[in-house]
Amino acid sequence: MDDSPSEPLTQTLTPPPPRLDARRVRRAISRVTSGDPSTLPLLPQVSRLLVERLEEIRLEPARILELGCRSGTTPALLHARYPKATLISGAFTTPLPPRPESGSLFWRRPLPGLVLESHRLPFATGCFDLVVSSLALHWWGALLPSLREIRRVMADNALLLFTVPGSETLRELNQALTSHDTARGGRVWPRIAAFPDLDELGRMMQGAGLSLVVVDREKITPTVPSVRDLALLLRRLGAGNHHHLRPSGLSGSAWFNRMERHYRLQAGLDERQALPVTIDILFGHGWKNPTKS
Repeated sequence: MDDSPSEPLTQTLTPPPPRLDARRVRRAISRVTSGDPSTLPLLPQVSRLLVERLEEIRLEPARILELGCRSGTTPALLHARYPKATLISGAFTTPLPPRPESGSLFWRRPLPGLVLESHRLPFATGCFDLVVSSLALHWWGALLPSLREIRRVMADNALLLFTVPGSETLRELNQALTSHDTARGGRVWPRIAAFPDLDELGRMMQGAGLSLVVVDREKITPTVPSVRDLALLLRRLGAGNHHHLRPSGLSGSAWFNRMERHYRLQAGLDERQALPVTIDILFGHGWKNPTKS
């Protein structure tokens, strides 16, 4: 929001959330999907946690849509669980990630893969019995339109099961960035995407028309030696600063040194301690027109 004195007093005081630059997101995700998925343990870990939840759900899908294809783990786990189902994977960008070295015959066959926009899926209404997405939907833009479009392509009694980062994700880094920007110039630049909290996600799923909605969270707190190592990890995950409004210029050694001091001060750590990194994973599942028993 422009803070100039000529701004009308009737204008809202709450600025709209920063908009992501889709081209930057595509380039970043493309670099990730071109790499070795074994170097990104977070993505397979969350995929396994997600698919494990299907063990408690009675469902025999004939057609499955997997959105994201971040590491190749999710489609492999889905095929192992539902070997007779038709499985289609859609990525945010191309190329699709390399296939894991599992020895499975499934990975010797071509995997139907598409580059998709989650708010405009190229499928007929009501054609999938199960839609699964792991840590991907937030990169497609606004979540609510994506959820509505996903519901459109779901058949009656179909299930949507997904994960997205939650509002506590990178909490320590966000606090350090705010402290750094305030100390340097009094303006806090958008750097980290705004992720939903648990209640907000539940309301969006209900607003998209899903029923029997369940949302919960799991927090993972890895540690890194330094802010530089954290920046490298985020880059490998495709999670850089992709906002249209972002500070210009490069982040050199002086910037990283200042950020290191702010991060350790905010977390109450000395120079010898590793830096904690909060990863807040929100799990959501909901049904389309479930049959009442």
